[in-house]
Amino acid sequence: MLTVATSLEDALPDHLIIEILSRLVETVGLRTSVAAVRSVSRLLRKCANAALEQSLGAITSRNFDAAGLCNLVRCVLYDRMDPSLSACNSPRFLSLRSVVLTGCKGVDAESVGLLLAHAPDVDSLQLEGTAVRAEETRALAHVTRTPIATFKLGSWTALHEAVSSTRRFADAAESGALAPGGALSGIYVDVCNERGLTPLLVAAYNGVTDAAEWLLVNGACPDAADCYRVSALMKAAYFGHASTVRALLAHGANSSRVDCFGAGALAKAAYRGHTAVVRLLLAAGARTDGEDLYGNRPLHSAVASGHRNIAMLLLKSGGSASPTDGTQHATAGAPRAQRRSDVHTPVGAASGRATRQRSGAVGGARELRVPLALGS
Repeated sequence: MLTVATSLEDALPDHLIIEILSRLVETVGLRTSVAAVRSVSRLLRKCANAALEQSLGAITSRNFDAAGLCNLVRCVLYDRMDPSLSACNSPRFLSLRSVVLTGCKGVDAESVGLLLAHAPDVDSLQLEGTAVRAEETRALAHVTRTPIATFKLGSWTALHEAVSSTRRFADAAESGALAPGGALSGIYVDVCNERGLTPLLVAAYNGVTDAAEWLLVNGACPDAADCYRVSALMKAAYFGHASTVRALLAHGANSSRVDCFGAGALAKAAYRGHTAVVRLLLAAGARTDGEDLYGNRPLHSAVASGHRNIAMLLLKSGGSASPTDGTQHATAGAPRAQRRSDVHTPVGAASGRATRQRSGAVGGARELRVPLALGS
């Protein structure tokens, strides 16, 4: 076990303390060992605030259990081990923005809540593989000053299932599961699975407008996006769910946001030939001159897929086929329309073809567990 004289601890620079902490956690771990936690917390308290946050950020990616995490927080912030004792000092608050506890099987909601109570600025929390249950996520998400923006539980919850079809949502509403105190009321509206799918993204993909409205009214972020940065608006636009697009826009969804390939909701709707959705997006101020990674604009998407009416609509709304800077994009000799490698499919062409074949289906949980590329 690490033992350091007090005088030496005072002389250690922050970077050396961080190195010692990393080695200590790697070799000993932070389980229920009071001695290990005391050694770590004694070093942590010697750090300046920035170094303390960096150290704690490194430690939280290691193997904790609930008691180890609680003891660490108590030691660092209160200088005490026994929660029944009065604090020697005032609690210390951390300005951590991200906490990663992935794979820490022993960590439970109580210990995570204790950490969040002393880190009120956390906006990203990863709890995959922990003992935290879905019905505990709502309470945890609201411990911080503002609800946590990115809350990754890493699993498909009952709320995801309930909003995946019109029938399931109606059944949940009729049974009272969505009401305060109901079976689904403890699940955070923006909790996401391992691919970043929140309940709102599921509802938008399937065009369950009533579910999307309920989620938005109850605080769901209208611009939530999956691991490919595909937002709910992009999913709804790609599949032509005009009523869902209208609901998302009414709640402030960004009509000009783009995914990791540079394609936005307008390009997706134009590519698929959804005229009503294109009109809604244009009315909301969606950009007509945005280019994806291959230099394609919404107008190119409409032309490439043979949707003349949408192409004319985009031209009337100011759409252009020429780059704004007058330069030409390198396309390896291929025409611009042919260079469009289906921006909706970040997981490969085969996945894109499978997604297009399912585009008309409402889809059940099995379909939704595979994050649909496109708009998906």
